[in-house]
Amino acid sequence: MKYLLITFYFLLTITSNGKAQNLYFGIGSSYIKVYQPEYYTSKISKGGLGLNESYQFNTYFKYLLSGSPINITGRVSYLPMRQKGYRWDTVNPWDCQLEKIQFETSLSILTTSVGIDYLINPGTYSLYVSLDALFNSFGETKLIRTPPFSTLYNNSATIYSSKTRYGLGIGAGIVIHLLTRFDLDVSAKYNFMNLGGKKDIETFGIIEKEENFNTHSITAVILFNIL
Repeated sequence: MKYLLITFYFLLTITSNGKAQNLYFGIGSSYIKVYQPEYYTSKISKGGLGLNESYQFNTYFKYLLSGSPINITGRVSYLPMRQKGYRWDTVNPWDCQLEKIQFETSLSILTTSVGIDYLINPGTYSLYVSLDALFNSFGETKLIRTPPFSTLYNNSATIYSSKTRYGLGIGAGIVIHLLTRFDLDVSAKYNFMNLGGKKDIETFGIIEKEENFNTHSITAVILFNIL
């Protein structure tokens, strides 16, 4: 939440300096593909979590600096990820009987970002390159097994606890000016979600180093000129 407030305060500050030309607000969606870590992206049937793709919901702010090819951006995004699958596993810890067990996995990520877009050819169709600082709040990574691993165990487990990580996004896009006050912004970015803040993590009593969490996003946003 504090990163969200910082973003809004930053945008409010720059738009109140008397030199504001345009401030845009937008909503949109992204297709997210997770590339790392492998444990997340592998199929449930192969022992992974199957959390390799989903759709993200975005609110978006863009401030156009007067007489400059640079736009300042702010974004708040929510990425819910959920998967269901089956794999062969032991029914209980006392024998080697195998059954096809259902597993449900889930993870959510709330991202607040501040960045810049550099316009290459301002006009009706404006190409740009972008750089974003990312503040990511990872929720708990959960797994539900049906049936549970014997009646002595809960069928729900938290594999990784919630955490905050800092990252960087790089990409390119195009802004299409549709109407006087409306724009369409389409972009593709590669996101390094946990460049900063990594810590050794414990999973079922095993200490391991935190792997890179990298994603690719394709985003479409409708922007409305509010100033």
